[in-house]
Amino acid sequence: MAGAPQRRSLGIIAASLLGLAAIGWTLEHSEQFAGAASALREQTVPSYLLRYGATGEILRSEGYVEPEWNDGRYRRTKGAGAPTTASVFTKKRQVGETLLRARAFESDHVDVPLEIAPSEVLPSWPTLAIEVDPASLYDEEVGIIPNWTERWEKPARCALFLDGERVFEANCGIRLHGNTTRDGNIMRDRGLTWRSYRLYFRSDYGPEQMPPGLLFDSSSGPIRNLVVRGNSFLCSTIAYTIAQKLGTAAPEVRLVNLVLNGERIKDYVATEHISRRQTASRLGHDNFIFYKLRSPDNREKDRVGFAELRNWVRKRKATHTQRQTNRYVDLSAYMRHMFTILHAGASDWGEGAVIMDLNEEPPRWRWTHWDMDNAYREPHGEMLLGLTNAEWEQRFLDHALVPPHKADHYPRAELFQALMKTEWFPTLFAKLSQDILNHEIPPQFLESVQDHYSQLKKIYGTKSGPVRLIRQRLEGRPAIIRADLREKLDLGEPLVVSVTGPASVRLRVDSYAYTSGYSGWHFPDWPVVVEVPERELPGFSHWIVNGQRHEGARLELHPEKATQVEAIYEQ
Repeated sequence: MAGAPQRRSLGIIAASLLGLAAIGWTLEHSEQFAGAASALREQTVPSYLLRYGATGEILRSEGYVEPEWNDGRYRRTKGAGAPTTASVFTKKRQVGETLLRARAFESDHVDVPLEIAPSEVLPSWPTLAIEVDPASLYDEEVGIIPNWTERWEKPARCALFLDGERVFEANCGIRLHGNTTRDGNIMRDRGLTWRSYRLYFRSDYGPEQMPPGLLFDSSSGPIRNLVVRGNSFLCSTIAYTIAQKLGTAAPEVRLVNLVLNGERIKDYVATEHISRRQTASRLGHDNFIFYKLRSPDNREKDRVGFAELRNWVRKRKATHTQRQTNRYVDLSAYMRHMFTILHAGASDWGEGAVIMDLNEEPPRWRWTHWDMDNAYREPHGEMLLGLTNAEWEQRFLDHALVPPHKADHYPRAELFQALMKTEWFPTLFAKLSQDILNHEIPPQFLESVQDHYSQLKKIYGTKSGPVRLIRQRLEGRPAIIRADLREKLDLGEPLVVSVTGPASVRLRVDSYAYTSGYSGWHFPDWPVVVEVPERELPGFSHWIVNGQRHEGARLELHPEKATQVEAIYEQ
């Protein structure tokens, strides 16, 4: 008799289904169903018809109405009780005190491909087209732009065009992005009408992600959250490009031509959104701590982890060695992260995220760049800290050592200040800074980055004034950094060291490979190592250093004046 309860349950279910079918037949031939169908066509449905009772069950099962994620905008109040989450559907309407959404009455829903005029698709520029109900943007009651203080998400559709070809299209969610640029009062005072947006790919809408390798490099993984920013077109783009060249964590970035509801808006910057969701996409797993600075949405576990990091920074012993520090913080990644900030003069320490991958052994903290919109820009207001513009321009280490007051609340600035008081860190950071300037972002690299973006600006047809200003700032940074390091760390005067050899031969300078010669500035405090790799030894004879012959495949130079090195090969 063990199966009796199960058979009884199946009988009850079968009877219920027959009853439901009967109710459905009755509804389809009743005034109540006719009224519901008519209401659906008009998109003014009372919530009890959609969520509760047999009528709502049939309407939902037949696809006449569609539940949707509630973004927090829609609340129900009952008497004097606290508000509860309301039922939410695809098109927003209000009936009495109840806010709800309902889909238009359709038996077969078909996604209509997004249309865009061929003239709006630009050569050499990715074109991102977004289509969204204008009411969802501009309506005083429900639009995300007038209601910029809310964190609402609205349904949209987007398409990506590369080299004139449509390579991706999907339904998605759209939100406003940013702080200052979402503020309607500030943007109105500045005479600006554009906004920055955030796109969400969710299964509720369609695909959960944009495939890797389309908008960004395939190594970044699929894109689940995409930010399209209208401000700091070049500043943040160049800063992120330099950060990625240095191997420090930063969002992928690409300039895009944004077309919103068929109208080209302006030149935008598309970046990954730094979020737990996107980080999981990059890492390929969910076993990590992710704390986003100044975000109210951090999980309890992440808040506890960040509190432990801050406590460690403030209570770490001054005698901690490099090895001890490196077991808790990825020191190499941290120094490169800090160099990028100091090189750019980015003063907003309250941006970015700190991440610990718990699958690593040992797990260590790493910082991720975000929102470097004041990089390489003229400072203003409180950013100047009472300095003149000329005095500000000469800063490098002081961007962290004497930062804005609010930086004291963020561990990366506090940690830098503490580490600069140790015996080992200042030399380590200065030597890395020299290597980065000489070998990783030398003048040739920075010139190529600026030339690339200047050309894109010309294609788009916008003014190149910001490019010229950034070019001047980037060209002047190496000398300013060397002067600041020399003064604060009591280093010797930097000297030029040049290395040449046959055009087809690859030589190494401080472990970096060169085939077309090398020239860089070196502090005399550290040796310059020049080597002939093993595979380049056949035919090698000797070196000529400032006119003097030197033997051996490896040179360790301690320059006291400008030094010219030439590798001599037998003919």
